[in-house]
Amino acid sequence: MNTFFFIPVSCVMAFIVFGFAAKWYYLPWARRVSFRDAATPILLMNATRFVGLGFLVPGLVSSGLNPLFATATAGGDLLAAGLALLALAMVRLELPGAKLAVWVANIAGFADFIDAYALGLTFAKPELLQGMYFIPTFAAPLLLVSEIVLFGLLLRPMANTKLAAAA
Repeated sequence: MNTFFFIPVSCVMAFIVFGFAAKWYYLPWARRVSFRDAATPILLMNATRFVGLGFLVPGLVSSGLNPLFATATAGGDLLAAGLALLALAMVRLELPGAKLAVWVANIAGFADFIDAYALGLTFAKPELLQGMYFIPTFAAPLLLVSEIVLFGLLLRPMANTKLAAAA
């Protein structure tokens, strides 16, 4: 069976579903709360990207999975998770530079997804992903939508809050 279209179709469906969820449920709430409160759940979700280390686990993925894809994706995910965790701590503690840390984490995370999808189109057939198939088809679209939303939050005018002054 030709599995080439499995990942693109799954990704498009996930983007649509998560986009609607963000528009109908998250954004109306996020507009009513502080940046600190609105950014927290997105940063928490992105801090779980350590799951991408699974691309390096023998048996969880096929031994035929290209090591360039596996190591780049796992390393990028781990870096993105660490940056999200750092930004989260800075936002929650309302530290100076918190907004800059969120920008850095979000840009790095977004760039990593673009890199992983580009490498995946070349090196990652669905049957080689095995147990990690859910990452590019479910988790990555969820997190990409959340990062797009976070860019919107970063660009919105901030009220006079301690975090606005710290940014």
